[in-house]
Amino acid sequence: MKTGMMWSIVALLVLSIGACSEVQEQPEQPVAAPEGAGVVTEHHPSTDIPSALQREHADLYVRLVAATQEPGAVGEAAKPLAALLHSHFEKEEAVALPPLKSLWAITAGKEVADSEKIIAMSAKLREELPSLIEEHRAITRALKGLLSAAVQDRKAETISFVDAMFHHVKTEEQVLYPASILVGDYLKLKSTPPPPPVEAPKEEAAPKTEGEQPAEKKE
Repeated sequence: MKTGMMWSIVALLVLSIGACSEVQEQPEQPVAAPEGAGVVTEHHPSTDIPSALQREHADLYVRLVAATQEPGAVGEAAKPLAALLHSHFEKEEAVALPPLKSLWAITAGKEVADSEKIIAMSAKLREELPSLIEEHRAITRALKGLLSAAVQDRKAETISFVDAMFHHVKTEEQVLYPASILVGDYLKLKSTPPPPPVEAPKEEAAPKTEGEQPAEKKE
């Protein structure tokens, strides 16, 4: 198999994964970094989210920063993505992901500290979900541009990063965001006092009709 054809197949496979992460196909649009934004070379995840997600966010961002330092088209395509992703990660770590840190306490039947705060976060996530999904769409468009440049320049590590990011986006939309909302819904339901019991109405003896004779007792 010719090398050029092999790289084209790799690109198609990675793009197919990215397409599965999109809730609705959006028209391709050029992606630009927010005005005045430069490349933030480090991302320090919030300790309010589960440690596994802290590590994943940190690792993904390190790989992206490495891509921004590549010469030519790869570096140029990675820079606007870095600006988008850093801002997006910060928003997720402030609202979308902290409720997940309570999952083990809920599973173990223990009391959850700051439950009111978590309920409020989950409610805010429900409100901001369309905005987060739209940011995912912008990130996905930027990833596709980066993938195209990486395939052209045969940057295997950058292609691997794009694949990991597509998977990350899909996991958030299909698992993590819904789970965070459910955590808040569960805690809210648990904190709501049950309604008072309803007593069944007492049955009253039927009134006797005129001329009705009492039943004879059997001996």
